[in-house]
Amino acid sequence: MYNFSKSKKILFAIMAVSSLTFAACSQKNSSDENVTSNQAQTEYESKSSGTQAVQQETTKEQIKGVNKIALYIDHKDTGIHELADTYSSAWVKGKDIISFDAFGCDEKTFSSNGMNFKKLWESYWTQYEGYENSKIGYIVSFKLKSGEEINTTIKNPDDVFVYRNYLENYLYDDINQVQGEWYSHLLQSEVTDKTRMTSIKFTAGQDIDKVGDTIKLTAFVYNSDGDFDASGNYKGNVSYTVTIKNTAQ
Repeated sequence: MYNFSKSKKILFAIMAVSSLTFAACSQKNSSDENVTSNQAQTEYESKSSGTQAVQQETTKEQIKGVNKIALYIDHKDTGIHELADTYSSAWVKGKDIISFDAFGCDEKTFSSNGMNFKKLWESYWTQYEGYENSKIGYIVSFKLKSGEEINTTIKNPDDVFVYRNYLENYLYDDINQVQGEWYSHLLQSEVTDKTRMTSIKFTAGQDIDKVGDTIKLTAFVYNSDGDFDASGNYKGNVSYTVTIKNTAQ
């Protein structure tokens, strides 16, 4: 006689074993998925970390060069260089107004301590990594009494001729000279890759009476053409500006 009850028990046992096997497979698959997910996350984090390192290295390379500049008045009788801010004097046609020296620092005052200009200037300029590629430029801006605005970027000696009738500027390379001997202002034909326009002199032009009472001078550091926009305007962030006022008006 067929024992239905016994057969039913065997069937239930088979179903239970199958169910446990499926659960175990499901658990293993889930574990595998977790392992795969963790590996992918680890790989992503590793790649991200590598990308950040490259970005940090690129940024580090981009900031090489002189990253400070300021304009100073040289008090030759004391050997003290004083940080310039606003300089006021009477502008007289054909007469010198003021000269400024550009140094790679931002100290309020410093002494030459008996050093010649070349050694003093290089003691600041050469402290920066990549200083060899850093050059000095200037921006001269002023408004005529007619309302016309003059704004000129100076990277070469000939750039100053744009406004020469109103204001005469003379540029000097004080470090590539025989120290202690007399030398004249820099000419375009004398410019080389080693030239550094370390100082600038202002002289009142023939039409100085047509100029308003304020001149702005900005000294800036640049390392390549990438520091200028398509119009030739300086777009870097290493600069310093002084104001020159006319007390005769």
